[in-house]
Amino acid sequence: MFYYQKGDISTTIPWVKPSPLAFNQWLEEWLQTPGIGDYKIFLTGAFCQNYFLNKNIDTWDIDIILIGKIQKYNVLKNILDEAVKIGFKHNLLIDVFWRDKLPEVNLFSQEKVITYTSVTKQSLNDTWEHPVYGEITQLIPGLYRVKHNSKNAYDKFIFKNYALNYKKIEF
Repeated sequence: MFYYQKGDISTTIPWVKPSPLAFNQWLEEWLQTPGIGDYKIFLTGAFCQNYFLNKNIDTWDIDIILIGKIQKYNVLKNILDEAVKIGFKHNLLIDVFWRDKLPEVNLFSQEKVITYTSVTKQSLNDTWEHPVYGEITQLIPGLYRVKHNSKNAYDKFIFKNYALNYKKIEF
């Protein structure tokens, strides 16, 4: 038994650890999403370090940050939703969100835009639900601006990513 829900999207098929092949297949398909050209796309996190720096960090997800002026909320929501849906199609867990700028040492942005207010996972081994912390404002149904404590967010980012490494995805 497996169930995972993030916002409006859910799956009953467990994901696998990301590989370069699966990532490239996902990326090729996701880049066809309407409106994606309005944003700069950055790969970050442990998978980025494994992919570009030949690290061997244990990870189950792929972290993506979109940067750029939000043109239309419904288009941004679709881009974020499609990233996750296409990820599930390729058995990948995609963690994608919009920020106004990339995090820098001690200058971590206090807000991001996401498509969920909680995440639920159920499996044979564990069951949990994690709410999103911070000041949440609904922009449109299913799209939320989250303001949070920048120090806590920065510490979490550094802890999870080990370093501020980004790779801009060119297309």
